[in-house]
Amino acid sequence: MKKNFTWALTSICFALNAQFGLDKLTNVLDTDLGQKGIDYLSKEYDKSRKDYEDKAFNYAIIVSDNAALFENEQKYKKYSSAILGNITDKAGETNMATKASSTNSSAELLYASHKYKWAENMFLDAKNIYETYSLTDESGYSLTLSNLGLLYNTMGRFEKSQELTQQALELRLKKMGKKSAVYAASVNNMGVLLKDMGMYHEAGDSLDKALDITGKSLGKESLAYAIILNNKAMLQYALGQYPNAVKNLTPAIETAEKELGKNSYNLVRLKTNLALLLKDMDKLPESEEILQKCIKIKEKKLGTSHPDYANLITILASLYLKMNKIGEVENLLKKASIIYKKELGEEHPSYASSLSYLGNFYLSQKKNTEAEGPITQALAIRKKSLGENHQDYLNSLEDMALLYWLKNDKENAEKMFESSLDKSMAFIKEFFPAMSENEKSKLWAKTRPKLMKFYAFTNQYQTNALVEKMYELHIATKGILLGTTTKVKQNILNSKNKSLIDLYEKWLDQKAELARLYTYSKAELVEEKINLDSLEKATDKTEKKLSLSSDIFGDEEKMNVDYKQVMAALKPLECGVEIINFHKFNTTLTDTSMYAAIIVSNSEPLKYVAIPKGYELDKKYFNYYKNSIANRTVDKNSYNKYWAKIDSAVNNKKTLFVSTDGIYSQLNINTLALQNNTFTIDKYNINYILNTKFLTYTSKATAPKAKKAVLLGFPDYGNTGSVTPLPGTKIEIEKANIQLKAAGFATSVFLQNKATETNLKAIKSPYLLHVATHGYFQPDANEDHDGLSFGIESQKAKELRGGLLLADAESAMSNLDTVEVKSADNGIFTAYEAMNLDLNETEIVFLSACETGKGESKSGEGVYGLQRAIQVAGAKTIIMSLWKVSDEATQKLINLFYAEWLKTGNKSVSFIKAQKQLKLSYPEPLFWGAFVMI
Repeated sequence: MKKNFTWALTSICFALNAQFGLDKLTNVLDTDLGQKGIDYLSKEYDKSRKDYEDKAFNYAIIVSDNAALFENEQKYKKYSSAILGNITDKAGETNMATKASSTNSSAELLYASHKYKWAENMFLDAKNIYETYSLTDESGYSLTLSNLGLLYNTMGRFEKSQELTQQALELRLKKMGKKSAVYAASVNNMGVLLKDMGMYHEAGDSLDKALDITGKSLGKESLAYAIILNNKAMLQYALGQYPNAVKNLTPAIETAEKELGKNSYNLVRLKTNLALLLKDMDKLPESEEILQKCIKIKEKKLGTSHPDYANLITILASLYLKMNKIGEVENLLKKASIIYKKELGEEHPSYASSLSYLGNFYLSQKKNTEAEGPITQALAIRKKSLGENHQDYLNSLEDMALLYWLKNDKENAEKMFESSLDKSMAFIKEFFPAMSENEKSKLWAKTRPKLMKFYAFTNQYQTNALVEKMYELHIATKGILLGTTTKVKQNILNSKNKSLIDLYEKWLDQKAELARLYTYSKAELVEEKINLDSLEKATDKTEKKLSLSSDIFGDEEKMNVDYKQVMAALKPLECGVEIINFHKFNTTLTDTSMYAAIIVSNSEPLKYVAIPKGYELDKKYFNYYKNSIANRTVDKNSYNKYWAKIDSAVNNKKTLFVSTDGIYSQLNINTLALQNNTFTIDKYNINYILNTKFLTYTSKATAPKAKKAVLLGFPDYGNTGSVTPLPGTKIEIEKANIQLKAAGFATSVFLQNKATETNLKAIKSPYLLHVATHGYFQPDANEDHDGLSFGIESQKAKELRGGLLLADAESAMSNLDTVEVKSADNGIFTAYEAMNLDLNETEIVFLSACETGKGESKSGEGVYGLQRAIQVAGAKTIIMSLWKVSDEATQKLINLFYAEWLKTGNKSVSFIKAQKQLKLSYPEPLFWGAFVMI
């Protein structure tokens, strides 16, 4: 008896001194307890055991680099004293259930102290006792399995962890039921494990389920709920959803501080996660302040050789790298690496992460020799411990590619880039279907820099193989967010699945309600007791269901178009021009913009055209171009800067299919001046296309099922005179109406006080939609320190900064702060609202309004604003303006276009012909070049 008791004390005492600092208990343990002391501890154990086993559960918590045990320290203090000495019962006979429970509890303390090998042996001993003596119905058995699963997860042994975590989950479900907090703990643990395995969709489902059960069983103010909120936040962090992660992490920290106290080591873990988030959101001073406070607490409680301390100084080092405090970075990373190696071992993912950070630091300092060892070792560890599809392994592949590149080893760099990018695209394909568009945009924002680096690599070497890979990657991903969104819509509407279509209608209603509420200020939302965040979450949840049901990546043929297919789709005098915007790489990606064009034709290899000084094209030369147009002066520079090198590579082709990117989306290539008062429109037939892979699609424009046209314009803005009337738009619509009717179209015309938001929103896929009014675009968002614009995420604000002014807009503009105005269609029709229009079978949308083509150009994704919104709504073709237009010239262009199109049915040829005819009367590009057809 005495021998067993002493062995248990030795193990636990070490853990307590390392982890909890229970001075009082340590003093007791250092004395001769005697029978009286043992009886006291046994009594305390009997009081606390049932409460612990039934109500206190060990949760996996995601910290920045590995899963860890999260437990209420006060409960630990309570039961840790009670388990001592209770290996035998009062009669002196061994109570095996008690022994197993005590052994498990001892192992927990070792685990919490990061003594993983000792903890593993004791957990296995406890498991063996339960199984040998047929005690598997005891609640302590599922707890032991759960703990062992958590331990293996922390050790990076994911396969074993999943097996044990699943066993514990099933036992708890059977014994406690699906509504119990015990079961929710296992669901949470499974979510953390799946996240660490890179199975993000499944992890999200598990964590959402755990949140729902825990919120109902223990309450949203409970510590357990806070733990799961933290885990949800860190999953969102992994997917690039930073604002959402902060929203979840903030209340988790508040609850943990209330429950655990300000100096709790577990609270520090949550605050460390917040510091990591703030760092990656470029809120560097705030991140540093939190980290410094956390480090002081960790040093005091755990010392400077603990993995949690290593984690903190690793994040601090990466922060200092961002802050350009280079002198402190290397020592911090080396120190962290030594701690991880000693405490966790050489095969642990956290040790691999520390090596990766160190290697990347050396790369940034152009110390390639020093970088090679850590980067190579990190790759090997991650391959073994995480597998070849985990995001951390893909990051290591990219690190190796960059290392080889900086060493001028093109062949090996190319292999590593190709492997990393192929796996990254497979990852996107797997996870996109289960995400809302907002979530997709966040994940894509984290993935796109990988492509940027490869494009910069290709730009340096420009071999045929690299150019082919770059082209295929670009056409596979260009407009990927737009493409998945519109594909979801099309698949649902074509499915004839009533329940799915009903769900889609519900989603449209939710988005319409959001569009209305986005006009409210934060104060108004509070005053009206409106929970905007709740509605956003509900809308995202509905969108995910729709996305999953639509099977958007099921069409492999269209997803994986190669350059040879595009070549085969072109005729001898045709070519495709794919313009690509990326960034310069100089040990890291920079903010310096670069451009290239890849030319594809049916008879020649792909041609790569590097366009120099892209950063000047974005600002200096674009301003010159705009001023030349507006002032009607001869433009002597723009052709040379934007087009001359492409022109040489086109090689006398006559019809060009041009897919623009970056600043090229904001200019009209047709208007670039050649010699002798001629322009590119005189040399080519330029067709703007969103992506040159669309040339391989076999669908062609067909005669309309029903020749219906909706014409809306000349709104009655109000009586204040703050919005200038546009009498020319009335004439424009009346003339167009006559032409369309003569061609057999059934037309619906909405003028003056009938040109309302309500009437516009009510349209149902007319073959032609023509809107003539004022357009608007606000180029700069008023972003606050939370990354918000107009009180909402800047991603959504992109769709609010552009739109149309319709009937009664003046009233809305002067009384926008009144609830009455915000509750109705107010005359300010935003691009966000335009996304909900029913244009799924609309062939052409003609936006005859100033600057409707303007928006925020997003590299590789198009122009956010009204243009993209109309595309999301389903329109096949958009005609829009890039600058303010002349009423008279616009009317003439429209009449010329409709006359030709209604006669021939060929919209592209008809539009080019109309512009050329208009140019005869108005030779300056200000007049004939304002509109573009996409």
